[in-house]
Amino acid sequence: PADLSYNVERGELNCADVQSGSLEFSLVGGVLPYTYEWANGETINRIDNLTEGFYQITATDGNDCQIEYSTQLNAPEPLEIIENIFSTECSDDPSGTITLEISGGTSSYEIAWSNGSTGSSIEELSPGTYSVTVIDDNGCQISKSYEVEGSESIQVDAIVENVSCNGIDNGSISLLSNSVANELIFAWSNGADEAVVENLSAGSYSVTVSNLEGCQ
Repeated sequence: PADLSYNVERGELNCADVQSGSLEFSLVGGVLPYTYEWANGETINRIDNLTEGFYQITATDGNDCQIEYSTQLNAPEPLEIIENIFSTECSDDPSGTITLEISGGTSSYEIAWSNGSTGSSIEELSPGTYSVTVIDDNGCQISKSYEVEGSESIQVDAIVENVSCNGIDNGSISLLSNSVANELIFAWSNGADEAVVENLSAGSYSVTVSNLEGCQ
């Protein structure tokens, strides 16, 4: 008979943590019939749905001649994302950013954000949730969501005490806010700078309230 030899076809792993590998070991020559025994107990010449690892087979022909073969299937490193998130300074201010550092898998990377962007960094973001999917050159993918936060919007209620009589300056306005008073800046139309203004005459008064970050 012809000398006993073999052929091997490998199905490589394209993605980490996916059972997509395969090995097909075929005897050539020798004497039929052939038998195959893998170290994992399989008795066929092809095994599928393999993960990264070491595989070994013993193949025997009809004359009990044997060939032992072993190999290692390797997978790419897992796709990983490290994110840097900068929140907005104010509740409605589009100044947030998200920057991604992508590693693993097989470059190059295709990036798709929920807002339609396709780069590793997105800017001018309002507070909210943003999701991203990264797909590598082998079609492996990873998805994540991120929250861009903004400072709490300033809510102000006014308690107005009208003057008791025309010509008497005993009116007052007291502002109540959801923020800590000493973290707010008050700019009244009459030049006052406190949450409570007193000794007011009859008339109209306006105020701008901002926090230490400049949000109004």
